[in-house]
Amino acid sequence: MTKQVASSNPEEKLRIEYIDISTLRESEYNPRVWSDEAKAELKESLKRFGCVDPLILNSAPGRENVVIGGNFRLFTLKDLGFKTVPAVYIHIADIEKEKELNIRLNKNTGEFDWDLLKNFSEEFLDDIGFSSEEIDNIFDFGEEPGTFDLNEELKKLDINSIEMKKGEAYELGDLKWSGLSNTIVLTMRVNFEKFSELN
Repeated sequence: MTKQVASSNPEEKLRIEYIDISTLRESEYNPRVWSDEAKAELKESLKRFGCVDPLILNSAPGRENVVIGGNFRLFTLKDLGFKTVPAVYIHIADIEKEKELNIRLNKNTGEFDWDLLKNFSEEFLDDIGFSSEEIDNIFDFGEEPGTFDLNEELKKLDINSIEMKKGEAYELGDLKWSGLSNTIVLTMRVNFEKFSELN
């Protein structure tokens, strides 16, 4: 099979090929590290969708099949038992240029538009791997994790008032209310989702 090689000229078209994974070489200088959580998330994505993002390989003599972009995917694909991977060849003879492209590919990942992320459900974002802190920030759940404002939560549920007689107590799941003198005491032992079940 003839390799379709692109030069480092950005005007040149790239072609995707499927390459034997055992012939690929990890870049020895790649500075990226991966947490166990990131590994699990990438593994789940690859299981669900396969490798839809081709690796970027060097074709320059002495640097053949060095992975310039996609070392994390390569590591995970090997772990999952993939035999071939989609890849694009690019010819970069200068090792310093190869390193530069590697760093740029790792650094230039962009950022999320947090307002647009509100269009997705909390469950969906959690499944993809957003942390609970990130989800709280997306949906403006408050600056301090664990802060609970009863009045604010009641407003969200269109509840204007709660009337109880002194000494009465009510329980709904893990939520307990008791009327003590002229105040209402709310005892919570669970997360906020339980409160929303009242509506």
